[in-house]
Amino acid sequence: MGRLRQLLNGIAERMDLQDMISMSQETADYWWNEAIYRGIKKSASIAVKNQDMARLPPGNRLNDTLISVALELLKSENTERRQNQVTRLGIFNTFIYKEFNLKGHDYVAKWTDSNTLSDHDLIFVPIHDFSIEHWFLAVIHFPSSLLSCTQNNPEGSSDSLPCRIFTFDSLGQHNATVHSNLKCYLKEEFKAKYGRDCNCDIVGQDVEVTRQPNAIDCGIYLLCIADTLFGNPDLLKKKKPSKINLQSAEVKGMRSKLQKLIISLSQNTPFPDS
Repeated sequence: MGRLRQLLNGIAERMDLQDMISMSQETADYWWNEAIYRGIKKSASIAVKNQDMARLPPGNRLNDTLISVALELLKSENTERRQNQVTRLGIFNTFIYKEFNLKGHDYVAKWTDSNTLSDHDLIFVPIHDFSIEHWFLAVIHFPSSLLSCTQNNPEGSSDSLPCRIFTFDSLGQHNATVHSNLKCYLKEEFKAKYGRDCNCDIVGQDVEVTRQPNAIDCGIYLLCIADTLFGNPDLLKKKKPSKINLQSAEVKGMRSKLQKLIISLSQNTPFPDS
C-alpha cells in the first residue's frame, strides 16, 4: 500500500490518503482502476482512471490517455475564448500515426472523419517516439487546400494557404521522417476520399520551441505548445513560423491545471451512455 500512497500523493483531492491506508487490496485495486471521467468526444470513449491521474504530479510521464483527453479539453477551452474566430481545429488520436506506419491507411481510416481534409484548417497529431519514450507534436496546416491542387497548379488556389506539416519537438530533433510519413498519409487519404491522386506540393518544417530540461516533461511541453496554437492558430500562417517560447510558469502550471480541470469535470459531468 506504500507504493499506492506514494503515487497518489499529488491527487489528494480525489480521496483522503488516510482513508486509503485502511483499504483492502481488493478495494485499492478497484479504486485504482476506477474511471473518473470520460473524454468529451463520445466516439473516442476515453476514460481517465485514477491510475492516469497519478501521472499528473511532477516527476511522472504523461500517458496516451492524458494526452488525448487534455488536447480535447484545451481545444474546448480555447474555442470558447475565440468565439468570433473560425479556424477549424481537428485532433488525431494518439495511436493514429503509429498505426498508419505499422498497418497502413485502410486500418486507420475508420478512426477519422469522412471529411478529415475538407473540414479542418489545422489537424493536431500527437506522436510518441517509443525508441526514446518521447512525445512531440505535429500539425497539418490547411489540409483543405489539397482539394484545389491540380497537376498544373501543385500549390493550390491562390486564395488558400498551402498545406504544410509542422513539427514541434521539445528535444530539438529534426523530424524529416515524420514529415514524409504524414505526407504519405495525406496523399493516401486524398485518393481514398476523392478517387484521384494528390499532386500537391506538401512542405514539412521543424518549428523551434523551448527545450525541455529533463526526460520526463515531453508530454507537458506538447500540451503547452498545443495550448498556444489553439489560442492563436494564426502563428502558423507565416512562411517560417517564429519560435514558440514557453514560459516556465506555464509549463509548471500545466499539470495542476489539468488535474483541477479533470477533477472538476468528473464531479459535474455525467458519463455518456455506454
